[in-house]
Amino acid sequence: MTESKGYKTRQRSLILSYLASNRDRHITAEEIISHFRSKGTKIGKSTVYRYLNLLLEKGIIRKYLRGDGPTACYRYVDEQSTEAFVCHVKCERCGKVENISCEEIKKISAIFEQKSAFKLDLSHTIFYGQCRDCKIE
Repeated sequence: MTESKGYKTRQRSLILSYLASNRDRHITAEEIISHFRSKGTKIGKSTVYRYLNLLLEKGIIRKYLRGDGPTACYRYVDEQSTEAFVCHVKCERCGKVENISCEEIKKISAIFEQKSAFKLDLSHTIFYGQCRDCKIE
């Protein structure tokens, strides 16, 4: 069975479990590889990238480009998060990501579309700042 048909391996299970347990932050492919390497588990780089692409196709994870360069990062999404949130906020200090749903953001999106005929994809919208724990008063 080929990977595109959902061949289940131990490595895939480990990767998915790692992504799910870190659903509150963005993770790079290199972080995944480093994590398992530090645990003594060998997972090839190509295996990680192929599986991440498969998870993207299935809608299990989302892919984002970091603002600080071309490196892509990934975030696990579950059924609740895909329905419940409009966009998310990311702490620039600790990397924590929180999903938010806000009527004002929906209104801003509608204004954007009305004035410029440009429809925002709020599921990929990230606001950067500092979380409650990292905020400097």
